[in-house]
Amino acid sequence: GKKDSKCNLLNEEITKAPLHTSMTLELLALFTAAAMHDYDHPGRTNAFRVDCGQEGAILYNYQFVLENHHAAESWKLLQQPKNNFIENLDAAETRRFRYLVLEYNLATDLKQHFEIIMNFTDKMSELRLTNEPDRVMVSRMLIKLTDVNSPAK
Repeated sequence: GKKDSKCNLLNEEITKAPLHTSMTLELLALFTAAAMHDYDHPGRTNAFRVDCGQEGAILYNYQFVLENHHAAESWKLLQQPKNNFIENLDAAETRRFRYLVLEYNLATDLKQHFEIIMNFTDKMSELRLTNEPDRVMVSRMLIKLTDVNSPAK
């Protein structure tokens, strides 16, 4: 039926997607974001940090407080010579990599949970993995699966 045709279209796109070229940097960013998404977690929620006016909440203007903290601290760690596995990327690739890692990392904020789920569900029948924004949307869903809280809720 209708579900089968959606699945077949998505499967067809998967086999046609130029994974070896267009998704290499995207996959590297996704794996990196998955590894860093809770790095240096202080054990308190965004709401707690905002309510208490903690430094990170103020620093990040009460937006994505923990997610920005994880990303910033992870980026510092990545910049150490012994950890800098992206040092050979050119400037444009580095900017793109950082943008994607941040995009995926911010997707783990529970305030966006239902918005991300709804956008993905609405677009699912027309997803095309040859389309970059669709790949980013799929990756945002995948990163949510690495975050224990999101699937549990």
